[in-house]
Amino acid sequence: MCDAGLVRYFRAPALGRGRGAIAGLMVATLILANASCTVRQQPAALRQHQGRDAQLDEARRAAHDGRLDEARRRYEALVRNDARDDEARAGIARIDAWSGHYEQAERIYRDVLTRHPTDDDVRAGLFNVLVWNHRWDDAEQLINQAPRRDTPGVLTLQARLVYARGDVTTARALAEKAEVLSGGDPEIRAVKQRMNTRSLRLSTRTILFATGAPVLGQVDVGLSQSIHRLRLTFETEQGARPTSLSGGWMYGATYGAGATWTFAPGLSFGTEVAVGAPARVVPMVRARSNVTIPLRPWLSSSLGYTFRRFADAVDTHGINPSLGLTLRGELRIDATYWLTHVGLRGGSDESASQWVHAIGLSAGRMMLPWLDLRAGYAHGAEAERMPAMFQLLDLVNDSFYVGARITPIWFFSIEPLYGLALRGPPDGARTAQHTFEIGIAVRQ
Repeated sequence: MCDAGLVRYFRAPALGRGRGAIAGLMVATLILANASCTVRQQPAALRQHQGRDAQLDEARRAAHDGRLDEARRRYEALVRNDARDDEARAGIARIDAWSGHYEQAERIYRDVLTRHPTDDDVRAGLFNVLVWNHRWDDAEQLINQAPRRDTPGVLTLQARLVYARGDVTTARALAEKAEVLSGGDPEIRAVKQRMNTRSLRLSTRTILFATGAPVLGQVDVGLSQSIHRLRLTFETEQGARPTSLSGGWMYGATYGAGATWTFAPGLSFGTEVAVGAPARVVPMVRARSNVTIPLRPWLSSSLGYTFRRFADAVDTHGINPSLGLTLRGELRIDATYWLTHVGLRGGSDESASQWVHAIGLSAGRMMLPWLDLRAGYAHGAEAERMPAMFQLLDLVNDSFYVGARITPIWFFSIEPLYGLALRGPPDGARTAQHTFEIGIAVRQ
């Protein structure tokens, strides 16, 4: 509030000079007084606005660094100062969403969106809440309710929804259009880069035996191409092993092709056929099929069937159900059970066939934006790359592996892996097998 003394100071000299002088001086007095108020109030308002912006930046920085409790306290302090600070309220909704409180986040986002229907960032936050909760139809409705559907932000949401439904080709085209319209926005570019329509993977593997058995060397090559909802794959495994200590090598290979069709988010069916004999061990024909089914936003399932026919009169067929659990959107845990029937073609007695069991557990997590780690354990002969011979011999296999994916550039990754297998009869001594693998993958 202005100091009244300023008004009194300019009024005093006008006394006794007549009504016109008094009126003129009063006008000047009021102008100066009002100017004084403006000068004093503007810095205070500016300081308050700058302080609010600084607090908002601190809250965003804390959220980005993972200090969610601190970020929430800062956002809530801003809301206490101004209950209609929608930027701060959207920040609280974002923290709620990251913490798994989807209902609270949705309520706040929808309230803010009613006053800012053209804010694509708020719409994207609500979109995330819906898709994380696997509410795909509601996410589509949210996109359709946008005042404009040709903005970079809304186009990016459309691309993400189409990608989740399996149409990779269309999703990539939408993301590219959004990137161009945004002038090369880095966040939109990152979304586009995750929508790979084709990939190449090359890996080399060396298998060492503690017993002094011949070393096995193998090279795998895998190609994939997406055409809308269909993903086509081609894989080949080239292998060789020495025939003696003095020299000579045996060479062999398998070749396989497959196709996977995505019906809806998390729901797909795939099949694959392969023929050949890696390192000329045992020629075979292999056929696989697999269906994935989403159960909950954090729980997925799959069921596979595998048939193998080996040249040494052995047939195997079996099923492998599995469950995948995602904890806090970060840690992925998978469990698989194999039930396989192994038999000799033409055999009639029980000794010519048997049912064998195996289990496998694996876990993976992104540790850094460029680093993923994974590890796994399997018990049973099905974990072998050529399981039939070990199943018939009633050998037990316990295997462990640890691996990583290092992504220095968005389209290129390096994937080292180490595996240890302990194999032998159920009640006898085990022998060790060491596997060293290094792979590279290129995606586009």
